[in-house]
Amino acid sequence: MQQGQSTFDYLVLTGVILVVIVPLLFVSTDRIDRNRLAELQDALGALKDGITQVNNLGFGTSSVVVVRVPKGVTEQLVGFGGTPWCQAGMLCYRVAGSDLAVTVPADVAGILPLNEGIHYIQLFNNGTHVLLYECGNNRREAFEQCDGSDNSACGGVLASCAPPSHPQACKCFCTSNLDCRGTTGLCDIPTGVCIPCSRNTQCVDDFGNPTDQVCLGGRCVDPLNPSCNDNADCISPSYPSVVCNRQLGLCEPCDQPPRTPYYINSGVTLIKDCNPGHTCQVFGAGIPSFCGIPPIIPPISFDFSIQVFPSSGSVQPGDFTSALVTVIHVSGTPEDVVFSATGVPSSVVATFNPSFCRPSPLGACTSTMRLQAQPTAPTVATPSTITVVGTSGSVTRTAPYALSVICTNNNQCITYPNAVCITGECHPCTINSQCTNPPHNECNTGICVGGPIPCSSNNECSWPSEVCNNVNNATGVCEPCNTPPAPLCGLGFACNIILGICVPAGTTPLCNDGLFEVGEECEQATHCSPRAGMTASCTNCLCGYTLTGGGGGEDPPELP
Repeated sequence: MQQGQSTFDYLVLTGVILVVIVPLLFVSTDRIDRNRLAELQDALGALKDGITQVNNLGFGTSSVVVVRVPKGVTEQLVGFGGTPWCQAGMLCYRVAGSDLAVTVPADVAGILPLNEGIHYIQLFNNGTHVLLYECGNNRREAFEQCDGSDNSACGGVLASCAPPSHPQACKCFCTSNLDCRGTTGLCDIPTGVCIPCSRNTQCVDDFGNPTDQVCLGGRCVDPLNPSCNDNADCISPSYPSVVCNRQLGLCEPCDQPPRTPYYINSGVTLIKDCNPGHTCQVFGAGIPSFCGIPPIIPPISFDFSIQVFPSSGSVQPGDFTSALVTVIHVSGTPEDVVFSATGVPSSVVATFNPSFCRPSPLGACTSTMRLQAQPTAPTVATPSTITVVGTSGSVTRTAPYALSVICTNNNQCITYPNAVCITGECHPCTINSQCTNPPHNECNTGICVGGPIPCSSNNECSWPSEVCNNVNNATGVCEPCNTPPAPLCGLGFACNIILGICVPAGTTPLCNDGLFEVGEECEQATHCSPRAGMTASCTNCLCGYTLTGGGGGEDPPELP
């Protein structure tokens, strides 16, 4: 029984540990990862500031940047544009499954430290690049003669490299000039290390006697008989670990500045390079560079982004608006991007000029989108969302555009007088002032209505469709010319009594021709002025009257 109770207590204790401790471990791990990212981002920011300063101050400027590298950094790249996660002109790190990078305002070369701890990064502006190097990473870089185990350039009995703690850090120890043949050719006896020469008189033998060597690039070399003329002359160490610098006559790592391939005389004379088919391979701290077949990197597919400016607009029925579509290159080899649009209202037509374009590398190209509204397009002030589409092969990118079809006057409302233009849209009228098209001057249950328009002359009417019927010069109304008592159209015009409009007339009136002309009293009885108790008639275009209900009356006068 006691043993069973102990087993139960053990299981309960285990459950408590799993419930309480395991979440704490996850929280702690996540916090550690965030701290690593922040620490490494600070290091990249400090390096960017240092590189910016050294680059701005120009050739010969140097500086030291102190950075701390956290545990778990797995990869670094400097100024390399061959991978999606690190482009040219960047300093890049990978840590805790995340990619960190900063863009620097200079061409850079070198490597970043990977090992955890404090690092002193040397920066130097050599006129074309800002070089990054560090003494103590077992890798010969920039102006270092050696670095830890990478001491192949050190000769003599000592054949060793000054450690980072030494005042002459990363220089070869020597006892004579012979020990410095692989580096500068000049041994500084007081300090016991190889030092760069500054003048030809320093190039002497071990007994201080002048030699035929000259000081070139800080090294004592034989201009007539260099130690190497080609990569095949490099024996120990041999190619592909080193390449021949023909200018100095020395074998050196392919990534030692100036990095291969290196040309002078405006790119005509090749000074050093790997053999055909090989390139300089640099992988990181602790791994020496060498000439070899470059790793196969999958080609980066073409990608782009698309923008529309402006991103919204409006158009009136029968009119058009336009916007500029821009394609921006993101990665890969640029290809043609074909334009189209979806979500376009049925009464609007979208076209692109040109219909496709190809951005320049790391650049852009443009096309103009034209949106043409049909004359009968319904007005909708609420924007419709049009999707502008750019397609290149299987890659599609989109950008939104908001379009409103609006009216500015009642003439653009095709159902007027049943609808009027209100704040850009056609709606039933609500007040009289919205009915602006004659003869409508009143809003009645959402429809514009209205009677004849008052007038005193034809000029105030929609002549020749209407004339002013102002009998005896009194205030009249605008109405068709065939409305009794048939007002005249004016000199040179006659009223078509069938259509009710004014038309050009001849010089001599012609009776019974359907035109009420100047000089005629009537063409039909309705043209005769009414008289009380009498009925009018029209005979030979003259008015006659008889008593209503029969009896005598006035006969129309005879035509002359």
